[in-house]
Amino acid sequence: MLTIKEVAKNLQCSRLVVDKLVVQGLPCINISSSPHRRRLRFDMTDVQSWLKEERTKDWQSAKARVAAAETELRRALAELAKLKREGKEPDDENDEEVIDDDGSYDEDGDGDGDTNET
Repeated sequence: MLTIKEVAKNLQCSRLVVDKLVVQGLPCINISSSPHRRRLRFDMTDVQSWLKEERTKDWQSAKARVAAAETELRRALAELAKLKREGKEPDDENDEEVIDDDGSYDEDGDGDGDTNET
């Protein structure tokens, strides 16, 4: 069984990172007899298994987000194609909103960042 310091050394991270991982569910045992004290010990095999499982969860979550974005993109492209077929393609020149350099909506359309003051 390893201490926090030893786990941190094995994982090449700080003790603070290990503490944060414990809060997230990193498997450990408190060997202190006092309820107000923490003396954590770790089994490195359990630690490595947990980290691998967490990495897999993160990967699956990222894959799900990408799949959802691809689905939304296909839906939007299909809608655009439908509008084009029906001759209802948006008029980019007339409907385009102009944004000033500061990121705000440009009311007068000149893109100079002013607030239409004279």
